[in-house]
Amino acid sequence: QCRERWHNHLDPKVRKAAWNNNEEYIFIESHKIHGNKWAEISKYIPGRTDNSIKNHFYSTLRKLISRL
Repeated sequence: QCRERWHNHLDPKVRKAAWNNNEEYIFIESHKIHGNKWAEISKYIPGRTDNSIKNHFYSTLRKLISRL
């Protein structure tokens, strides 16, 4: 639990700001290639953890991607 909390929330390298258009574009393009492999996608977006990418997908981008 402590390791996951550090990795997903407390590490100062983790970005908590709102997603910008560039990050969302990279995410969508990476999702086309890797599907729901969040750890693979997180390699393309520095500062975002696989958990935050998964949460962003299920909270906002899933609807957008289904329309494409």
